[in-house]
Amino acid sequence: MSAFAERLARYEAGPPVRGVSAAGAGFEHRVMEAPGDLPQAPGLAPLVSQPVRRAVYLDVETTGFSTTGAALAFVVGILVRDEAAARAHLFVLWDPGAEGPMLEAVRDTLAGAMGPGAVLVTFNGRRFDVPLLAARCGRLGLAAPPWTPHLDALDHARRLLRYDLAHRNLSVLEAHLLGARRRGDVSGAEIPEIYEAFVASPCTKTRAAVERVVQHNRWDLEGLCRVAGALAGIEAAPRTLGQAVGVARRLLRRDRPQAAAELLGPRVAAERDRLARCRPELAADAACTLLQALLRSGRPGDLARARALAAWAGRHLPFDDRPARLLRRVAGACL
Repeated sequence: MSAFAERLARYEAGPPVRGVSAAGAGFEHRVMEAPGDLPQAPGLAPLVSQPVRRAVYLDVETTGFSTTGAALAFVVGILVRDEAAARAHLFVLWDPGAEGPMLEAVRDTLAGAMGPGAVLVTFNGRRFDVPLLAARCGRLGLAAPPWTPHLDALDHARRLLRYDLAHRNLSVLEAHLLGARRRGDVSGAEIPEIYEAFVASPCTKTRAAVERVVQHNRWDLEGLCRVAGALAGIEAAPRTLGQAVGVARRLLRRDRPQAAAELLGPRVAAERDRLARCRPELAADAACTLLQALLRSGRPGDLARARALAAWAGRHLPFDDRPARLLRRVAGACL
């Protein structure tokens, strides 16, 4: 066990700090207005398939990457965007012994923001932020905050931008979708070491470094809000064939094959020959997704279109046997 882990274990074993929220001791809860031009919450509806009145953005900065309770969330940011305003809540843990009271304040803030028409929005939160906070609450015997409904923007970025971007972290998405590049930001790899240094030696220098992490968290919240809005715009109106494939796959999961076929059909017909030469993997995925939609649509003529598409794929995309397998499976089911 590292020296830092041993210190955290001692904090956990000691009595909890209660009612401490002043700067420099315990934890701090900062409330501030966020930029008024952040996307409105109702714009997220295409990603969640339901009306949205309030978006609650969550992001945490931690001492590590474990979601089993070993890592500590020392900065928790919550940005609440509704029709009236955009307000950021930043929780900063200056004393690890005050983790319990801080998590209680986080839980109360989330509980107050969530409710009918609200959606929690994170970036990789399904796999990291939410499990980590839930584990820390469980370790301290605290009730977990409300997590649902939950929109994880990373899941949608991977689905919609699979063919547009090789990497889809938040800063890359900000640059690609918004044309925004951060300057003077702290890197994620530095963040655990910054807090470890502060706990080991609280002073003006190490506190200033933690403040940089707090600023990073606020930028993450605002960036997440804008990126989620841009992804919702792509969901509503995909601009490239790769984006349309991502939308069509979601339509198929929602049992809307006709809508998927109508979205992909004209695009595949217009681009398939060119893509078969220069981007064969995209051509194959587009053809297979359209083929699934045609085979499931039940409309007159779609089975014939599916056979013609599978024959084209056999000639131009011989490396991919999925179209032929799909047709054989349908033929077998019809026997």
